[in-house]
Amino acid sequence: MLVQASHLISGYVRFRLTGNSSRFMTLAARSGIVLWGFQKKESTFYACIKAREYRKLRSLNRRCQTKMRCVGKYGFPFYVQKALKRKGMLLGAALFVFLFAFLSSFVWDVQVSGIDAITEAEVLNAARACGVYEGGSKNGFTPRGAAQSIMRQVEGISWISVNTDHCMVTIEIKEAEEKPEIANEENPSNIVAKRTGMILSIEAQSGMVKVKPGDIVMQGDLLVTGIYTDQVDEYTTRKAPLQTTMVPSRASVIAETAREFQVEVSTKKRVTTDTGEQENRYLLFFGLKIPLGLNTAATGEYRTYVSREMLTLLERELPVGIVTEKYVYTAEQSVTLSKTQLQQEALFALRQQQEKLLPEDSKIISEELEYSYTDTGCTLTARCVCEEEIGEIQEILVESSTDE
Repeated sequence: MLVQASHLISGYVRFRLTGNSSRFMTLAARSGIVLWGFQKKESTFYACIKAREYRKLRSLNRRCQTKMRCVGKYGFPFYVQKALKRKGMLLGAALFVFLFAFLSSFVWDVQVSGIDAITEAEVLNAARACGVYEGGSKNGFTPRGAAQSIMRQVEGISWISVNTDHCMVTIEIKEAEEKPEIANEENPSNIVAKRTGMILSIEAQSGMVKVKPGDIVMQGDLLVTGIYTDQVDEYTTRKAPLQTTMVPSRASVIAETAREFQVEVSTKKRVTTDTGEQENRYLLFFGLKIPLGLNTAATGEYRTYVSREMLTLLERELPVGIVTEKYVYTAEQSVTLSKTQLQQEALFALRQQQEKLLPEDSKIISEELEYSYTDTGCTLTARCVCEEEIGEIQEILVESSTDE
């Protein structure tokens, strides 16, 4: 096997011989010429010899008065010689090597993994700022430098790694876990009412409850106390002094409350209308945008919509395709709202105010809406019955004394 490989690398010639072949072979052996692949067909003799030693057989051919003719040339040197004669094949091979080296120097795909709260767009925008994007040069960034840059730009990352696999880039992220707010469990505190209402339910984790469902409480009333003494009934004889307990109160107090919200909206409103549009098309080739046609830059106020039609290979998007940028021009103008539109605007503003002022998980049980109109606008007043959390922690200040 190794001998055959050696012959293919160095190249060999197969020839045929007619005449006194026995004397020819004897003289060749005495001259140290190595022949192989012997074959005889009737009066014709075939053999193989290394290409660089073929000329040595000419003198033996004349001495033995035989007829020798080359019937085949084999091996790497002859393959190269044939390829050099085919300029198209040589040019194609050179073009293939050039394109392979050129295309391998770009990033073809960027994948992001391990994100939940952080959006992929945030990570990709940060990666683009440091040179990591589809169609970007692989020499335009270092994995460690790109990872550090992305971590500085995007909040909420505790660990990040940028890995390259040929033309693919993978950004692996581990999000930081938010530290829970730890209440101060050392200082004693009370739970007081931050609004007037009727108690619907109360669930205390610590502290002594001072109210019950159905009670009416005013703003500032004590709901749960963090300082209390042991309760002793009249039939118990107790010589030791009563023990005072001081704890931080923790409780959920749901009450029915009455609230009033008021919003005002103007009859005049500034609205944005579309006045026209413009479209620019580009050929995107590995990050290079080539205009398709006479594209003009957008001016003034406008909205932008971008669509991409990219080539795909093996279900992967390639950084080659058509990008369409659509610009919709806008202008502001003042309009006068009708009565129905005024009511809709006022109701929308009311819902925003309620969402902002009411505690989380609160409910509006009922509401009464009252509209009043003037020449300049509309005022909406809402009287609501709500179900909400009214408990508020109030720390107890305890004076400490030192015996001298």
